[in-house]
Amino acid sequence: MKRIDPPPVNDIQELQLLADNTQLSSYPSLLNEYIRFSSQYDKYIQSCGNPWDLTTLGITDPFKRALSAH
Repeated sequence: MKRIDPPPVNDIQELQLLADNTQLSSYPSLLNEYIRFSSQYDKYIQSCGNPWDLTTLGITDPFKRALSAH
């Protein structure tokens, strides 16, 4: 299988832009959860993308739907 390298994107910067955007349905929930999300992302990178090394963040259903809409 061929390896697919991810595009060069600063994910933490993109997360911050989403969190700060008052026009999105996830505002202000994502802004309030920014530290937890960025911490989970750091853990994901450290575990080389193994999702089983992470604990699930408990978020509300409306917040899940808002994030899915992005």
